[in-house]
Amino acid sequence: MLFFFKEEKENKPKEFYEEIDFEFIKCIAIVELYLKEKWIEEIQKNTLPFSLLYHQTMSYLFAMGAVSPKELAKQILTLSPFKQIEKEDYKTLLKYLLEKEEIEKDEEGNILIGMNGERKVNNFQFFSVFSTPVEYSVREGSQEIGSVQTPYIVGQQFSLAGFTWKVIEVNEEKRHIFVKKVGGISKIGWNDEGDFFVHTKIMKKMRQILDDTEEYKYLDNSSLKKLKTLRAIAKQTNILQEKVVPIVEGVYGIFPWLGTKEILALSYSLKQEKINNQIYYRAGTPIFIEVKTKLDKQEIEKIIQEIKTKNINKNEFEIMDSMQKTGKYNYIIPKDLLKKQFKEDCIDVEKMQENL
Repeated sequence: MLFFFKEEKENKPKEFYEEIDFEFIKCIAIVELYLKEKWIEEIQKNTLPFSLLYHQTMSYLFAMGAVSPKELAKQILTLSPFKQIEKEDYKTLLKYLLEKEEIEKDEEGNILIGMNGERKVNNFQFFSVFSTPVEYSVREGSQEIGSVQTPYIVGQQFSLAGFTWKVIEVNEEKRHIFVKKVGGISKIGWNDEGDFFVHTKIMKKMRQILDDTEEYKYLDNSSLKKLKTLRAIAKQTNILQEKVVPIVEGVYGIFPWLGTKEILALSYSLKQEKINNQIYYRAGTPIFIEVKTKLDKQEIEKIIQEIKTKNINKNEFEIMDSMQKTGKYNYIIPKDLLKKQFKEDCIDVEKMQENL
């Protein structure tokens, strides 16, 4: 097996963290963990799959017709994927579907498919559990700028065609996103495409590789030379020795070497401490947390140390509507349920504190 890495030479100056090819280091980490420890990443489980719950509910009603709420809950919630979904959450979903006319009740109180739901279940695409890519036309007034597959929400910023745009209106029916141009550089804090997670074990191994001197036999000469260069950059910038590293005045990078779920827990814990931050990802890998603050390095380190031992309730984290796991029918799921799912499946406070 051969691994090839494409490199693009740029003349413009880069920040130190942009000079490190973390994908290259990550590839070595995965190989080393398998060769030395026979370890591969575990499959991510969905504990609260609300999009699938909607799909199965509508499929059951389509097949059975009108059924009582009690019978519906009995048949659906006993299915293995929904064992951890609470009855109150299912009631919340059904109530929301009634309001949206996805389902309706007859005179006897039985539930059946409603007017809006009928249009969906009679479409051949309904029976596919997984979503097909949907493109949104991005428009500034009447002019189309381009298209995206991410359903950005009002107020969110993103980059397209070399500029940063702020969403001012979304038309879900026509798949139009209306925007205005704003200054600055937009960085995506969470990418939900594929629900890509990186394990903390891989991040720790990446740190070890950068801090090591071992020359791996499966690397060719150019790769060994590259590895030596990357190690030198990592050591010179103190990202291996220090958790908090100054980037520019008033901006720090926190390098905790945590996996996706754990670094999200740390990010939200910092926000609870009124520290504005965002996660810097490289090809889905969470590299560090960028912090803009008037605090100094020692004050930030003290807060991180307190977070490590503090009693933190992730249910108190304030989650944006855009922060959600991929789901074909997310658009018909109440926002509160999607946020609950995100907290349960994407944030791990306990392991964050354990590995910090």
